[in-house]
Amino acid sequence: IFPLIMGVPIIIENSIPKEFYNTYKVDLLKIIENPATLEKQVEQAPNTYSFSLEWGKFEENNDGKTWGMTPEDRVLQFYLETNTTEDSIKGLRILDAGCGNGLLTMELAKRGAIVVGIDFSKSVWSASCKLKHPNLLFVRGDLQKPPFSTETFDIIISNGVLHHTQNTGNTFVEVSKLVKQGGKFYVWLYRRPFTIYFGLFMRITDGMRLIISNLPTFLQKILVTCYAKFFYYLKVLRNRKMEYNQLIIDSYDILTPRFKHYHNPIEVAEWYFSSGFAPPTLSHWDNPYGFGIMAIKNRMSETPGLNFKIPVEKKQNGLR
Repeated sequence: IFPLIMGVPIIIENSIPKEFYNTYKVDLLKIIENPATLEKQVEQAPNTYSFSLEWGKFEENNDGKTWGMTPEDRVLQFYLETNTTEDSIKGLRILDAGCGNGLLTMELAKRGAIVVGIDFSKSVWSASCKLKHPNLLFVRGDLQKPPFSTETFDIIISNGVLHHTQNTGNTFVEVSKLVKQGGKFYVWLYRRPFTIYFGLFMRITDGMRLIISNLPTFLQKILVTCYAKFFYYLKVLRNRKMEYNQLIIDSYDILTPRFKHYHNPIEVAEWYFSSGFAPPTLSHWDNPYGFGIMAIKNRMSETPGLNFKIPVEKKQNGLR
């Protein structure tokens, strides 16, 4: 069984919070008669998932922006990245895979799409309480084992999320199964460092992350704050402007995730091909930190060149 808490289904293994278990133990035992079986579904350890802290900072700032963008800006970017319009998304099923604070999820629902926002962090409760719309549902779940039937959604978007799972490629494949034939799948991922300076910076911060991500929450907050203040004043000395609130959120993203992987478009294009998608389009390519890429689920049955008339399955095996 999975609990429904504050209107949000919690569909994760070991997903019953201890407080919920203690409050409803008698009622739960009427459903699962074996206490040992029930106890296996209770959270085994405190949830230290770092993005709960990060999205908490978004709530504290409460300036209506995400990554410096207003919800309206993010909707316009969504149209550009997925090659859609406000009219074309009406009635479509959209999954925001890693919805965070849910602001983009809400805006798409307001424009007529049927939208599900899924996130592993506790931000889904805040989003569900603040953002209400008949076309909108929030779910707490794990993208590595998404709780949806295959070919459910017309469009799936995932902004800066998959690279924070244990294996980006495996998670990509699992999420891609949820896209309908003819549907679209857009992801934004960290790009591999392309300069010596940037590569050195990433190695240093990743070394710090490996330590900080395993520390208690209160120590994470202290170290992230110190890191953010250091770079804030460094930018001030160099006469470069940046909002401190945005910098501290960026610092959480750099220093606290348990996993953080870097990729390139060619690698991701192979994932699309192996998952039955047409050639992808690289859209968000001018960002030094990451790239956006989108493809339509429409397997190419034929291809010119050396592989002409070779079955698709053999082509895929050759790629692997």
